Amino acid sequence: MNLKGKINKLLNNFWSLGGRLQYVNGKRIVIYHSIERTISDNTNIFSVLETDFYNQIRWLKESSGLEIVDLQNAVSEKTVSITFDDGYFSNYQYALPILEELQVPATFFITTENIEMSHPDYLTPKAIKEIAERHQFTIGSHSHSHPRLSDCSDERICYELSRSKIFLERLIEQEVSLLSYPHGSWDERVLRIAKSLGYKKCYTSRIGMQKSGTNDHAIPRCCIIRSDKLNGFESRICGHNDWRGILQR
Repeated sequence: MNLKGKINKLLNNFWSLGGRLQYVNGKRIVIYHSIERTISDNTNIFSVLETDFYNQIRWLKESSGLEIVDLQNAVSEKTVSITFDDGYFSNYQYALPILEELQVPATFFITTENIEMSHPDYLTPKAIKEIAERHQFTIGSHSHSHPRLSDCSDERICYELSRSKIFLERLIEQEVSLLSYPHGSWDERVLRIAKSLGYKKCYTSRIGMQKSGTNDHAIPRCCIIRSDKLNGFESRICGHNDWRGILQR
């Protein structure tokens, strides 16, 4: 087992034995992907059960002691924001009613190629427009075809980020200034090009908190997966997995 694996095992054992970590001040940004009514063993690890999603959002709203804020709000102590990557239709079908019931804001990062190709698992243009028209929700870009941007040429990066931005802005008739890097893949070239195209804030999948001084074009988030029942979700929100962000660098 390499050093990274040994550290991973050691810290996982620590939490399983009752280790605790107080919530670190700053903004916690969570990533969801698809929300599903039923899940099997073959379901994507990033798909979260609808009932689990409801319990997680309700806990955040009613019991966490945190304030759920719009993603674009300034960083402040003990706040959390909700994001969705990829643009699954299940976000509209299952997540939206829960978010509206609990009056929770959220941001949806859309991979536009799936929309242009009318892929049945992804949002329709009509659904995206409807989401954008609701004051508590924001639409952002997740590139056009979901490549690993750090592996792309400068020309391809520019194409991916500009085509997605233009498509979404024409569709919803609003500025699209937020970007989520597909696969969490980015480097200094990607940051520079995203900024030059008018993206004001960009989000990674590197684990951590957004604090004052965090680079606006490399903001960390925390990914929620299907095995995260309420206890596991609370653990992620409180920062028990933030040490993994150090290993991701």
